[in-house]
Amino acid sequence: MTDLSGYYPLIVHGGPQLSCTYGNNVLTVTFQPAQFAAGDPATWGQIPSGQAAWVDRPLNANEPTSLRYETGDASAVPKFQAALTNPASLWKFMCAYDATTQSFHAAKVEPASPPQQPAAPPQRIDD
Repeated sequence: MTDLSGYYPLIVHGGPQLSCTYGNNVLTVTFQPAQFAAGDPATWGQIPSGQAAWVDRPLNANEPTSLRYETGDASAVPKFQAALTNPASLWKFMCAYDATTQSFHAAKVEPASPPQQPAAPPQRIDD
């Protein structure tokens, strides 16, 4: 298990505006900063497509607008790139600043779908 101390959740709203490149076992995702915090899972979908934000605040002007995620499975990259550029997708990247690359290093990524509203119970039909 990866130690995520010092890593923070960056919520990325997928879309064709994202730039996704792959080389040397690293997927690089470039995004635009959202103007507001991602907030809690119920508000993540309000981030505009192709943009990203921390859960507690927007990115500041001095923070990078790209992240790097190391993956050794090159065969999965095209499918992941397609998923990232889908405007219906939301992603949670656990990130920390990497001074060497001047980008965020993502140690973990997972789909970040907002919670679904529970279905209304079926109504009873009285005779």
